[in-house]
Amino acid sequence: MQLTRVDKRILRTMLFNGFSNFSDLSRSLRLSPSTVMYSIRKLMSEGVILRYRIRLNPVAIGFRYPVLFMIEPKLAKYTDFIRDELINFPYMNSVSVVTGDTDIIGFAYFRDHIEMGQGTDLILKRLGDKMRRMSTIPITDVIKLHQKPVIRNIPVKLDETDYNILSLLVRNPMLNIISVAETLGRSRNLVARRVKRMYDEQVILKRSVKVDLSILPDLGIGCWAMIFLDTYPETRAALVRELSGMEAVHELFGLGTTHNYLAVIRSTTVDSLSHFVRYLLDRDLVSMTRSNIILSFVEKEIEPELVVHG
Repeated sequence: MQLTRVDKRILRTMLFNGFSNFSDLSRSLRLSPSTVMYSIRKLMSEGVILRYRIRLNPVAIGFRYPVLFMIEPKLAKYTDFIRDELINFPYMNSVSVVTGDTDIIGFAYFRDHIEMGQGTDLILKRLGDKMRRMSTIPITDVIKLHQKPVIRNIPVKLDETDYNILSLLVRNPMLNIISVAETLGRSRNLVARRVKRMYDEQVILKRSVKVDLSILPDLGIGCWAMIFLDTYPETRAALVRELSGMEAVHELFGLGTTHNYLAVIRSTTVDSLSHFVRYLLDRDLVSMTRSNIILSFVEKEIEPELVVHG
């Protein structure tokens, strides 16, 4: 479908900034509620907006050991098969097929080292015969996630009521406080306090939408890439500040080995991505970069579970 200027404004705001409710969305865009609702209903009926979603911070809900899986298939024909199988493994959050020496990059979040070891062994057992090699890179710091700078990098203490609320919102992202309270048989005030706390402590990062990826170029996103960055010790703080504030930087992670950081970038074209990298190099913020264009991408939600924090 042909997106109008209003459609694009609404989509970009919902997708990248998130929204609390339609009234706040209308006010932030300075559009009438009827205009916003008309556009959203049209975008949903046309299959542009596929569904609403709640974006959680996996570390905050107890999955405190994020890991990158770097995979090179034995044969090119195995690439899509590995991608589609890998996303179904427990605790796997997303899998991308990329350009470069590593063909497949998977993001997973584990609760502890034992679970991480078991998950790695399971992948090797089921897919090892189709891989030339697989390596893991620990993520030491989640700096920016789903367009939101992450302040907390430790699990938040949540009880059973919190997890029940989270599970309900993940399954039904547009439920309001009254509906959540009635479903769980709890008071509205209690649910409102718990939800506010989970937003304040970045357990919930935002309410957003899942869209048909084919419309992203209409929103100014023609190229996605993962860029591994090496930097100088004296410029790391400045680099993190710079990247955290850039709209083009969708996600940013500190790494434990091989490279210092991984930035997930969205840009209009490959040329604009090159300009972004050149900007960092010209300012002496990084010493080396390695860019991997994302060719295809699959993801699934991290399901909140009752986690006992040690």
